[in-house]
Amino acid sequence: MAIKYKIIDESLEDSSELIAIHSNLAGYSLAYHINEAANLKLARCAKDLELEQVSFPVFEWEDEVEGQSWQLLCNSRKYESSEDAFGLFSESKTLRTYYLVEERKDIDYFLKITPGNTKFVQNMIRMLLPVPKLTMVYLLDSGTIKAKQNLIFY
Repeated sequence: MAIKYKIIDESLEDSSELIAIHSNLAGYSLAYHINEAANLKLARCAKDLELEQVSFPVFEWEDEVEGQSWQLLCNSRKYESSEDAFGLFSESKTLRTYYLVEERKDIDYFLKITPGNTKFVQNMIRMLLPVPKLTMVYLLDSGTIKAKQNLIFY
């Protein structure tokens, strides 16, 4: 029986690169198109990323040949909540949107590559540009994100 250890260190997380993706595709469809365009094997995780009672779907792939980890993270999730109210609109339903990274509401998905180098990521962006229904794809400076802890999971 093999045991797999993961070393968790903040200095290792600095080697991650983030690609911001703007698209109206559903997560599973985007993962499929990325797999086709970049020859990856992203698959839906059995367990979603849960923050504040909201679950965000995660697609990941461990490339053992290159020693890289790939995660596709959805930045927004919509949930319908019922609120008790009095009067004409009692038991009204409201649709609320939650964000993984609150300060970057304009980004639909994050593609996280660990470890990543900028030249490799630029080639990946060129591979993703022809994917249909991707509005914009670009390298994101992770230093500008305040909620980095939401993008670090195991």
